Parts: sequence; C-alpha cells; structure tokens
Amino acid sequence: MLAHVQLSWLDPHKERKLTVVGAKKMVVFDDMEPREKLRIYDKGVDRPPEYGSYGESLAIREGDIFIPKIPNVEPLAAELGHFVRVARGEEAPRAGAEDGVRVVRVLEAASRSLAGGGAPMSL
Repeated sequence: MLAHVQLSWLDPHKERKLTVVGAKKMVVFDDMEPREKLRIYDKGVDRPPEYGSYGESLAIREGDIFIPKIPNVEPLAAELGHFVRVARGEEAPRAGAEDGVRVVRVLEAASRSLAGGGAPMSL
C-alpha cells in the first residue's frame, strides 16, 4: 500500500478531495462539491495472469460511474449527536479503542517520515 498526503494552508486552491485507487475500482470523495460528493468509478487495468512486457497484454477498462445518494448533514452536528447517543448507551460507538490506536500509529509514522525527509515508513 502506498499513500501520499499533501496539506497546506498556503495553497491558493481550496481542495478537500480523497481518491482511493484499487485494482478494480476507484473512489473519489470531494468535500467541496455541494451534491454528489462521492463517485465510484468502474475503472482499472485488466491483464492476464502471465504476460511478457508492460505494453503487451494490458487493457485499460472503463465502465460506469456510480454516484450514491448521501444525505447532506452538518458533520459536527452529526458527530456530536452520535457522541451523546453513545454516552447515553443508546448505540455502540462507530470507532473503538483499537481504531484510535491504529490512527495514532499512522500519525506517528507520518511524523517519523516527515522528520526523515519523507522516507517511507512501515506500520
């Protein structure tokens, strides 16, 4: 797995976009879109199990684009509502302690990478 993160408050382009590319599909979340924030692309590269060179047997596959309907809610209000319901015992938390530990490990690796001039880090 490989990830690239770029953050800058000085960048003149206001962009809040996350792209995840998989072997069979690609998902783009664009928080700046007023509607249709999530798009799922049926796009990938098909190759036979055995091939001799890069250009020999690779075929780019482009299929449909699926845009799921996502309710437009204010994120902080939704998060606070969930917190209150969990605190009252009305529902289980969406993220547990294990999730928090994984997030801290990723942040620590990112800090080590930054201190090392962008060197790859394993988790």
